[in-house]
Amino acid sequence: MKRAYLALSILISICLLRCVQGKETKAKGTQGNDNVTFDLSRYHNPTLLKSKKDSSLAFINLLSKEDLKGAERIYPKMFSLDVTSGVVTVEGEKPMLVGLGEYVLDYSKNTYDLLALSVFLKKKHNTRLELYDQMLRGSIRLDSTNVAALYLLSEVRHKYGVKEDAYYLISKMKELDTENPEIHRLYRSQESSIKNLTQTLPSLDDFARTDIIFLRHD
Repeated sequence: MKRAYLALSILISICLLRCVQGKETKAKGTQGNDNVTFDLSRYHNPTLLKSKKDSSLAFINLLSKEDLKGAERIYPKMFSLDVTSGVVTVEGEKPMLVGLGEYVLDYSKNTYDLLALSVFLKKKHNTRLELYDQMLRGSIRLDSTNVAALYLLSEVRHKYGVKEDAYYLISKMKELDTENPEIHRLYRSQESSIKNLTQTLPSLDDFARTDIIFLRHD
């Protein structure tokens, strides 16, 4: 487990720690749409699995619909992973996954495999929010053009009040994919907020290296 955790840490290369209040954080003067919705299937919902990207996104979309049997046909080994060493249980609370085992090594070489694993663990084993965020950023570190990973990360940051980060990520998605209707919709819904960002914007690589602590959880 130590080797696996070290491997993931190297992938993500955490170099900063940011503490974020569990409340809305906006750039001054922004008028973002707080009712913006995220649905990855609107970005890409493949029916023919011709690539790792297709398989990963089809898997994630099936998980979101609670179609576990369909999802298992795509990544069958994932459903038999032993995650017990990373799970903590607090009386009165749902068990939470706070650490990863050596199984992560089988998924950490490809951005879309890691993305699929990230969502699977979050949905099936209640991954701690910081770890889920970290794994999504690990997927981006493997391939900074992975728009699906940017999409899911922007959803997390928006949902838990880190709105400026979500705006930043949406702007990056727009740069990478100018034709996709869902990315266009998201960008248009937040365009004024994106243009009013007042902070100095980091490179995507620096952003993906930056760890975060959420003070608000589900």
